[in-house]
Amino acid sequence: MGDAKKRAANDSRAKKKLAAWADNLRDVELILEILPDEMSESVVDESAVYRLISVVEELLRVKEFRRICGDINDPASWQTAPGRPADELDIARSALLASVLGGVGQFLGADNPVVHAVALSKFYADPQLQKRLTDAEKKSVEKCVEATEKIYEVDLLGGSRGHNNIFCYNGYKHRGSVPVFSDTVF
Repeated sequence: MGDAKKRAANDSRAKKKLAAWADNLRDVELILEILPDEMSESVVDESAVYRLISVVEELLRVKEFRRICGDINDPASWQTAPGRPADELDIARSALLASVLGGVGQFLGADNPVVHAVALSKFYADPQLQKRLTDAEKKSVEKCVEATEKIYEVDLLGGSRGHNNIFCYNGYKHRGSVPVFSDTVF
């Protein structure tokens, strides 16, 4: 089988797997709502949480969600990141996303110092920018870096396995690189 045919077969299988996964999300949600927490906790690895968040990021990109900026008091000024006026779809998506993320955000908390330290870690990773951090900020970043390395064996500053996204799926987190599935034609 030629390379083009192999790629087409793999793409078709990948598309079917993605559609089947998306169709089963409601089932997963119902199971998590119904099963006692102890039972769910024992069968779902914690990495599933982070991988799912990574999947959500990719889905937002694929579905072309756009960030909106502008003055809260002047909806006519609202624009998407590329600089075009925000349309109803952009606004509705942002409204629902903000509503859903509010629920997720409760697990971080508005006053969580770790969130700030992780944001500062981008400066900490750059030798030139690191000089701008205070000693206290550096200690906060180091505490987060040490904790993630100790608990998850993940370098918060450099990702894992050399990837920027620390939750890549077996190293297949590259744009244009599709994992080879077990039923893929070789």
